[in-house]
Amino acid sequence: MTPPCVAHFRSSYLGLSETFIYEILTRLRRFRAIVLARHILNRDAFPFEPIYRIDVAPFPYSLLGRLGLPEFALERYLMRLFRSERVRLLHAHFGPDGVTMLGIRKKTSLPLVTTFYGYDVSRHSLIQTMADAYNRLFQEGDLFLVEGNCMKTRLIGLGCPPQKIRVQHIGVNLERLEYQERHIQSGSDVFHLLFCGRFVEKKGLIYALQAVNEARNEVHGLKLRIIGDGEEKASIQRFIAENGLDNCVTLLGYQPHEVFFREMQRAHLLIQPSVTAADGDTEGGAPTVLLEAQACGLPVLSTHHADIPEIVKDGESGFLTPERDSHALAEKIVYLAKHPEKWAEMGRRGRMHVERHHHSVVQAGKLEDIYSTLFHYSNCD
Repeated sequence: MTPPCVAHFRSSYLGLSETFIYEILTRLRRFRAIVLARHILNRDAFPFEPIYRIDVAPFPYSLLGRLGLPEFALERYLMRLFRSERVRLLHAHFGPDGVTMLGIRKKTSLPLVTTFYGYDVSRHSLIQTMADAYNRLFQEGDLFLVEGNCMKTRLIGLGCPPQKIRVQHIGVNLERLEYQERHIQSGSDVFHLLFCGRFVEKKGLIYALQAVNEARNEVHGLKLRIIGDGEEKASIQRFIAENGLDNCVTLLGYQPHEVFFREMQRAHLLIQPSVTAADGDTEGGAPTVLLEAQACGLPVLSTHHADIPEIVKDGESGFLTPERDSHALAEKIVYLAKHPEKWAEMGRRGRMHVERHHHSVVQAGKLEDIYSTLFHYSNCD
């Protein structure tokens, strides 16, 4: 018997950082997934079939568009597509994409699940622009998923009924993340730090650099390797040059996940000091790299921000500091550099936490349980 089908909508399939969505698509077993997207990106990095573009209706429905009926043409195309694929559920990823799906939900009467991930519940300008649309989404949508309790509280504050919210943890692919205990390498005094993320304010990279600048006076051989790029690149490069950090900081630019995984194997500590940006933007939940690092046995250094305390147990798999406190970050860097006996135990605890709570297979099963509570045969047949 063919499993029931869930149509996943992401306006752009798929941003390089959105591995968490790809894990959902590829781990479902009791349900079959198809993807709807307006734009298709990075298909080599995220191979998946089938993906249907819904920015314009294909032939022969496009003929209706030429007659001045583009919306009607797209609607007819989608209704035919849903019948042929036997779609029984809609799942939108990010709040604005949930709003986009409301029209389709109304036409099909299919249940609509929307997952919120971060900026869509925190960025002030977006929240103000989307206020009325979000109110409609909260009224007409069937269920809303969030990464943790901090994001749940934010969503309730925006007007979402609490009974419509479920916490659904992010899952990572443990088969791809090789566990490795950290030890002092014979004959080496290098202490490797790794940062991975976009160069935007909420990632807090500038505080990692400030901490390295302070800690290098006490930690000889301190090195920071940075994977990422973005709008703050010029200011990051300027800080490195002005403080003479060229010898201990390396900018690697954007890199594929395989390179990130290799870098994690050589690192002693992942530093990810997330902060609330001036425009209100936050991680919402928590950066996926914190889960991936812990799965690899890598201790982590982060902040008391959003849902990070739910996935990093302070003092167990790493350390958490207040936001924007580069001195506290520097103190933890120095402590871990001088106490290598802590590395292996922190790594073991991190791996155990991810295995128990964030294995993508387990989380996919829990998501399918949620789907099952909403699943019903629609009027599309």
